[in-house]
Amino acid sequence: MSEPRKYTSIEVQRMIMFHLREVGYTARTSELGRDLRVPSSVIRRAGLYLQSQGRLRAELQQSPRGGKGEYMFILEQLDLFDDQKKTTPTLWQKIKTWLNF
Repeated sequence: MSEPRKYTSIEVQRMIMFHLREVGYTARTSELGRDLRVPSSVIRRAGLYLQSQGRLRAELQQSPRGGKGEYMFILEQLDLFDDQKKTTPTLWQKIKTWLNF
């Protein structure tokens, strides 16, 4: 039996952002954990960090059974810079950067 894969916090944050785009911009902690095969505690920490950075909104939803509840993560505004393809700068763009134009 293989051991579970360990992810860095940045990998989990990227996975959450990508998955939220795929499923309609909202998902609960348990849904993200199940779909991404990552423990809910890791999803919660990464999601709350993304909220502190202003990347998404996290709403605590109380459980009707009186438990702690879980977070609903909502992606409100897409980051245009994340959605654009990375391109390498041309020689002219590098020269302009060096000369501060």
